[in-house]
Amino acid sequence: MIRMRTVETILWVAGAALLAFYFGARAHGDYEARQGLAVFEQVRAEMPARETESPTGNLDDYALDQAEWADYRVHLYERDRAAARDAPVAVLRVPDAGLAIPIYGALTERNLNRGAAWIEGTAAPGASGNAGIAGHRDSFFRGLRHVSVGDTIELANHGGTASYRVTDLSVVEPDDVSVLAPADGKVLTLVTCYPFYFAGHAPQRYIVRAEAI
Repeated sequence: MIRMRTVETILWVAGAALLAFYFGARAHGDYEARQGLAVFEQVRAEMPARETESPTGNLDDYALDQAEWADYRVHLYERDRAAARDAPVAVLRVPDAGLAIPIYGALTERNLNRGAAWIEGTAAPGASGNAGIAGHRDSFFRGLRHVSVGDTIELANHGGTASYRVTDLSVVEPDDVSVLAPADGKVLTLVTCYPFYFAGHAPQRYIVRAEAI
């Protein structure tokens, strides 16, 4: 009986320690995300003043919410945020969904672990044309499932902030690249895997298309 109680006590202590580590990691991830947005703001503040399309607001208003993330994505985020400190090229905000996501300039796994990334060959974020941005469905872009047609998306780069309105939500096959075809005006195409909750490699792609207001 004494031995059983000793084992039970050890298990309770181990469980409490694991919970403390888990919530500590979540808190650290939130801190790193806010640091990334702060770096973006600092770099933009040091650039010459330019006319902006709309008020930029405070990009640090939205803390990173990792509640819906896969646990291993939280770990990868913390690892790669610690390994690289280069500033994002833009920040994507969806106020209605509470999202603020740093956008990096190369579509690499490291960048996808610490934000979203520009798809090479498409228009630059904020420029005229169809700008493609990709993100993981089990971390930063999981919040896209809360986005609706008509929602506003704000894209801030070092020249200012452009506002877009979501015009279409769709699901396509992975080899359907027509969603990234050149377009007139300013178009934003967000791409992630689908379904959002799926064991293994998701078989389709979820597309959010928005046009400049």
